[in-house]
Amino acid sequence: MAIVFEQNFEAEAVDETPNTWVDPWAYSDTGSNDIKVISSPVYAGSRAARMYSGDSSNAYASIQEAALLTDNTQVDCYARAAQLDKALAILYTTDSHTGLSTKTGIAVAFWVDGKIYYNDGGSWTDSGIAYNTSTWYHVRYIVHNTARTWDLYITDMGTPIATGIDYRNDLSCDYFTLLTGNAQLGTVYIDNITLTVGEVKELAGVSAIESTTAGVLKADRELAGVSVIASTTTGSIKLTQELIGTVAIASTTTGELVSPERELAGSVAIETTTAGDLTRTGTQELAGVVAIVSTTSGTLEELIGGFSDDAENKILELITGKTPFSKPTVYVGFCTADPGEEATGADCNEVPDTNGYGRIAVAADDWNSASAGAIDNANAIASPKASGSWGEITHYVLVDSPNHGEGNVLVYDELDTTRVVDEDDSLVFAAGELNLMLN
Repeated sequence: MAIVFEQNFEAEAVDETPNTWVDPWAYSDTGSNDIKVISSPVYAGSRAARMYSGDSSNAYASIQEAALLTDNTQVDCYARAAQLDKALAILYTTDSHTGLSTKTGIAVAFWVDGKIYYNDGGSWTDSGIAYNTSTWYHVRYIVHNTARTWDLYITDMGTPIATGIDYRNDLSCDYFTLLTGNAQLGTVYIDNITLTVGEVKELAGVSAIESTTAGVLKADRELAGVSVIASTTTGSIKLTQELIGTVAIASTTTGELVSPERELAGSVAIETTTAGDLTRTGTQELAGVVAIVSTTSGTLEELIGGFSDDAENKILELITGKTPFSKPTVYVGFCTADPGEEATGADCNEVPDTNGYGRIAVAADDWNSASAGAIDNANAIASPKASGSWGEITHYVLVDSPNHGEGNVLVYDELDTTRVVDEDDSLVFAAGELNLMLN
């Protein structure tokens, strides 16, 4: 997966229109409307964008990004309303920067009744999400440009608000657009806009994966908790086969699938070939999540996340009665790069022991009881407030020592969204957001 567009406004000058965006419409900054970079409030870092409209004229800013024309791309942004009784756009997609009502594909807005609405084929539809003025809302679009449809997620990235939503207008959109004016009277804040291609979409803890001879991951869908996986040299899926509760996988460089394989007794069966004949190359399962990539070299590559080698060995020796495993006190740490399965407390790419950083103790009472092979945090887990920059945080680890550079890594995983931590920032796992699974 790769982020092909990212706008967190950190490089922009405060009180100026974002200078990397194209010149707005002819109505730009008219009347009392404007779109400016601000230093507060922000979702993360030290900058965000404010869209303000005080009259019925218009102000717009947009930026062209060709990847919006690619199917199954993912758009993420964070939005916060300054009032409850105004209608204000969050982030639109358009096919140009010279029009609006007839040029819009994806449209989402804070509405006058205190709820978030989205436009489905020209009709504004209640998402069922009530908003307040103190909360940043994570909004995600999955774009299906060929079909002129999209999927919407708000806050809960595991459950869509709606899928297969029709574009507002039947057109191909390759612009992000911020706008104020007309009926959009009031103030809204926007931060951390990203567009990702090649995204492995995870639903209910299971990854859907596709591979090509270039070794690049493409996005696909999870169906009823089962991963459907296939690859060809053309980069498109020729055949997928779902076998009740199993994973059907096949790969070939000829562009035609020779035969599918199947998963037996909870193991993932993987086949890949460079000659058109399927050859078994191995299996890999991490914490109940299928982590598989195949290439024309016939080798397996692992996706990040799961139990460390040390934790896996201790669990195996415990359940076979070979060696007891003393109950550890668990601490959460944060990393600036993938720790990897062989990570230790001294070598896991952890944030440096400066600027107020410290591991977070998590007591037994901070966890819910395990159920169905999964456990999550019962209470919020919050880091100390940073006294300076910690850099860009990409992963977390669970370790068995409170001391920086010491102990054993038990579990590691990638954050859903990377976080840039600056002075006075804090990282928080809300209750239920830190999930561990064992399958």
